[in-house]
Amino acid sequence: MIVSRLTKDMRLVFPLSIVLALAPIAALAQGADMGMFIIGNICLLQNPKYQTSGLGRTYSRAPNFAGWRAIENTPRAICVRSKQWISEQLCSDVLEVVFAKDSTPDDLMSLRKKHATEIQGQKLREAFAYFNKTVGGPEKANAVPCPSNPNPTSPTGNDKRSE
Repeated sequence: MIVSRLTKDMRLVFPLSIVLALAPIAALAQGADMGMFIIGNICLLQNPKYQTSGLGRTYSRAPNFAGWRAIENTPRAICVRSKQWISEQLCSDVLEVVFAKDSTPDDLMSLRKKHATEIQGQKLREAFAYFNKTVGGPEKANAVPCPSNPNPTSPTGNDKRSE
């Protein structure tokens, strides 16, 4: 029942709706945490080049997958692309390290240390807050407005200056 409901949501909305129903659970079991998994999903929406990553290919092979073009046109994807919450380097590292078949918990710790400032930054907190509000099906995701950007010049979102 849950799997069929999640599969239906995935067909209509970006794959985060089925976080617990697909193969990336193997990455979580290898020591990756849900935060890294969500970062990977945000990266898939933020930059279409990641749709060919291991995580992107996993979603593409899922039953009833509507296709990346349909996902790219959702309000959630449009918002994420406009925000660019996550740096290119963090996206690349998460999708290469966390979702690699041979990744280890030590690899994850190294990635966390390398990107500690960004991972703890305001931009990522904003991205996670937005994503939490949009999970739950297309109606819910489409009803959540894209947040305004308090400081677009700060690369990590940690800059406390006002505009």
